[in-house]
Amino acid sequence: MRAKFWPFLLLLTPLVLSCKDPAPPLPRQPWIDQPPDQQPTILLTNQIRLGAMEFDAKANAFLVDTGSDTLAATCKHLFLVFENPDIQAIDFADLLKSWTFHPRPDPDSSVRAARLLNADPNEEINKRYIINRDWLLFSLVAPSPHLFPLKPRFGKLAKNKKVYLLGRGEDGLQQLIEGAIDETYDYTFTVNFGERDVGPFSGSPVIDTDGYLVGIHTGVLGNYSWVNSTRYLQEVLENSAVVE
Repeated sequence: MRAKFWPFLLLLTPLVLSCKDPAPPLPRQPWIDQPPDQQPTILLTNQIRLGAMEFDAKANAFLVDTGSDTLAATCKHLFLVFENPDIQAIDFADLLKSWTFHPRPDPDSSVRAARLLNADPNEEINKRYIINRDWLLFSLVAPSPHLFPLKPRFGKLAKNKKVYLLGRGEDGLQQLIEGAIDETYDYTFTVNFGERDVGPFSGSPVIDTDGYLVGIHTGVLGNYSWVNSTRYLQEVLENSAVVE
């Protein structure tokens, strides 16, 4: 009788040997457990000089710790705001004079963009496409010790998972706003933040309960927030042609 089991065991052995140990869970980020008034400065805004136009405090932004570099992130749908006839794609050509990121209460604590990493002269400014790849990623001239970069977490998120949107309170200071994931898609997911008005927080980071970056807030769609996950961020980082 035992001989009958040998073919089965021979088939099973390669499957067992091919199994790898799962990746260890990411450690909880200490800053997420700090009182709000002791948390590091994360939430930034944009100051843009584009041709003859100037845009101050347009949308939100934040820094990303890639493990080897610090990048700045904000929302790509700012290209819909520029309305510049000389800009027909996700590419500034020679029109960008400066782009800086700073905390809204403290414009003197800023970092300056060096290069738009996901510039693409072949990507038209199409609203439907932009809101499903709503990341602008910049390398920096130099990081700042006063501004805290978020570490990203990659992978699809589960429905009903609790997340936080980093917005601002009535005092203008950064504030974690709790919500729950409603639906997930390939590059995006929706979140229910209850009665809180989160419309003004486009470009804000969405963070999981361990303090990791899991998305960027695009805007409000009906009763839910539309969030772009870190999938597109991961694709940009994995493309060695655009990462310095």
